[in-house]
Amino acid sequence: MQRTYRFVLFYCDMDTRGHEADRKGWTVIQKRIEGKISFERNWNEYVKGFGKLDGEHWNGLENIFAITRQESSKTHFQGFQPPRLRFDFEDWDGITAYTERVGFLVAGAVVQYGIHVLGKMYGNATDPNGGRSFYHSAFSTIDNDNTVMNCPRRFKGGWWFSNGCGLSNLNGPYPKQNSLMGEHNIYWRGWIYVNPKKTALRRVSMKIQY
Repeated sequence: MQRTYRFVLFYCDMDTRGHEADRKGWTVIQKRIEGKISFERNWNEYVKGFGKLDGEHWNGLENIFAITRQESSKTHFQGFQPPRLRFDFEDWDGITAYTERVGFLVAGAVVQYGIHVLGKMYGNATDPNGGRSFYHSAFSTIDNDNTVMNCPRRFKGGWWFSNGCGLSNLNGPYPKQNSLMGEHNIYWRGWIYVNPKKTALRRVSMKIQY
């Protein structure tokens, strides 16, 4: 069987410790920190990636698909352990929280880079819907909408929207200071369980770990 290899650059976070204290070293696939670039992009941009690795960026659906499957060819998925997924959050009140999932996979282009989030959840920003905000959701952008409720147009960003739209969107417009979280900006519905004031998020990131 012929295999194709390519080099892809990712930003590495070597400081954040995972739920298991001895686990550290994360590959960052998305980061929002200051609002200098727009995440309201088209399908091709989300596939290829955009931004700068040492600042705000999206690493590209094709690259995320590849890195979450990089060990699978060894065993044809028998005994394959997918990477862990972690979200880190900080709001404008300075409150921080995180959530981790034991397994994370992104499917290929033929199924619109659908997301599969697997296993137990950990952390103090745990999705109250048990992860259903992601499970088997296809990725959508304004010019390739795989939802039934025009979610990318409503939320102004590409994301793995659920059919009801309103569970999460970490690629929404960057919020101003003193604003509240909502569909109009970076959104994580479970944040109300962390900060009942629903203060908007100023820093978010997605990262994986093998």
